[in-house]
Amino acid sequence: QNPEGQIYLTVGTGGAELHSLSEKATFTVNQYMGHGFLKIFFNNNGQTLTGIFYLNQKGAIGDTFKISK
Repeated sequence: QNPEGQIYLTVGTGGAELHSLSEKATFTVNQYMGHGFLKIFFNNNGQTLTGIFYLNQKGAIGDTFKISK
């Protein structure tokens, strides 16, 4: 809530060949090796961003997050 600085989301799971994950940067919260997609919602007059990451396995939810200004 009320984060300072910029927040970046990298979602590169669109369908190309997968590459192995050899390490995780200290600033990275979560990594997933598989296909899926990210759905983003803007609520509260643009003050809240909600993200839901869906796995390609029967639409299962792999991760969720919320950023509030």
